[in-house]
Amino acid sequence: MSEIPQGGLPGGADTPPSYRVLLFDRDGKVQSSVPIPVHDDELAKAVAQRMSNGLSAELWDGLRYIEQFDGTD
Repeated sequence: MSEIPQGGLPGGADTPPSYRVLLFDRDGKVQSSVPIPVHDDELAKAVAQRMSNGLSAELWDGLRYIEQFDGTD
């Protein structure tokens, strides 16, 4: 099985990350998709966790799913 390079799309290891946070409303519908200008997973997770603030959120890098936050973290 081939790995999807960081950045979520084919193009090589030098492809910069493209992080975004999806925030969901109480009904589970996407409320917003917010790009975040960071360069590594750990910082992206910290930002996404802070952004969740009572809402469910998902962190993505291009097409690569990273983590879900339930808003109580």
